[in-house]
Amino acid sequence: MGKINHSERPSENPSARVMLWRLPRSRGTVFELSMASVPSFEIIDNPYLTTWTRGKDQQIVIDKQISRHSYNEVKRRLESDHAGKTAIFAKDMPISITGNLEYLPLGYVHVFLIRDPKQSMHSCYKNIYCTEFGNQGKEREHEKQTHFLKVTSMKPLLELYCYLTETLKQEAIIIDSDDLITSPREIIQKYCRKTGLPFHESMLNWKAGNTKHWCPQKLQYPEAHLYKDAISSSCFLPPDKLSGSTSSLGEPIDLPDEWLEILHANQVIYDRLYAKRL
Repeated sequence: MGKINHSERPSENPSARVMLWRLPRSRGTVFELSMASVPSFEIIDNPYLTTWTRGKDQQIVIDKQISRHSYNEVKRRLESDHAGKTAIFAKDMPISITGNLEYLPLGYVHVFLIRDPKQSMHSCYKNIYCTEFGNQGKEREHEKQTHFLKVTSMKPLLELYCYLTETLKQEAIIIDSDDLITSPREIIQKYCRKTGLPFHESMLNWKAGNTKHWCPQKLQYPEAHLYKDAISSSCFLPPDKLSGSTSSLGEPIDLPDEWLEILHANQVIYDRLYAKRL
């Protein structure tokens, strides 16, 4: 694969383009809805993940194909002009682009949203197996576990970060999600300065349910339960402020060995990236 210049901007309009990379239960959706509060921003939700799981280049089958997009078409969409928009914000998961880095879009600032795996993996496991959602589809138990073990690993995130910073010599921004919810104004303003996005007060206080940019099928996905807190949010709040939330389900539980193995590997990666955070 030849070297791609990802710093070359494909178009003068819009003026800023940002890719946010995150893992499950890292508060990526609430971050997305914060950005979606700005009408002049084009918001693109999980374009590579949709192709990876439900699209033309489907590489892991968790549902029927609903997207006609291929990786090449996603790249073209991200690089297109989006006339009338002042910025593009896209959110995705690193594993969905692993092995297909030639399809990363040109002209984007890349941001990595991380969360302590002791929190994110317990939250993910509980919401998969210890809720009404987790009691569905028992006949696909092994398939479900295999999928979620893949997407909760931080290894693809680290590989993407290293590719951008070491191979492409491009700066990447790291935000810790605990910093985000404890000091949202400070973190969002720093993030805007680093990415070139214009800051708007609505990024800190937005209208709940601003998901018009989502594809209609998303709220019908089997995992739609996981978006409940984010959809009802109107600002950044710590989990203990969310009544009956999916982020706060009591004391941590004992994870199976397969999950503990991923957690321990993730902790090493998290500590390395945490030291480089915004």
